[in-house]
Amino acid sequence: MALRIRYGFGSLEGKVERGEITREEKQKLEDAVRNGKPPDEEFLLHVFSPSTNYMKQIAKELGKDTIWDEAVIDNYFLGGLHNRHVETGVFGSMGKTQQELCKVHLGEIKEISQAGNKTFYKVAYNGGSQTVFADFVPDANQGDKVVIHQSYAVKMVNGSRAAEQPI
Repeated sequence: MALRIRYGFGSLEGKVERGEITREEKQKLEDAVRNGKPPDEEFLLHVFSPSTNYMKQIAKELGKDTIWDEAVIDNYFLGGLHNRHVETGVFGSMGKTQQELCKVHLGEIKEISQAGNKTFYKVAYNGGSQTVFADFVPDANQGDKVVIHQSYAVKMVNGSRAAEQPI
């Protein structure tokens, strides 16, 4: 569940602005991430409902009992389905800049910087670069490969696995 929350973390403010979740629900998720205690499954299904049905199908195809399995989450986000949904408007109409932020990218950390008590990575990927929050991958180093989504480094991807990602 924690990995799924990481992928959706950057989209929470937009969900509040569109009235999809309340500010209290957003705070509940932020607290869950900070405390390492995911909320109950029903709550997460409510918050991340657009991707849930697709992930259920992937879980079935992979023979997994739950959509919270890392292989299911990676298949949805890293296998290209999520990005195709962004491009085709499954998550609603959005401009090019918003689309680029909403897509999942695999990139390489080119720079590490600090601003106050926050660490940021400048990540280069095929077609661009973004400066992202390092909150979820605090121990990464320059040259490491990371998955980025919604202005956050979500997870590190190492070795041959980084070359295999179809994003």
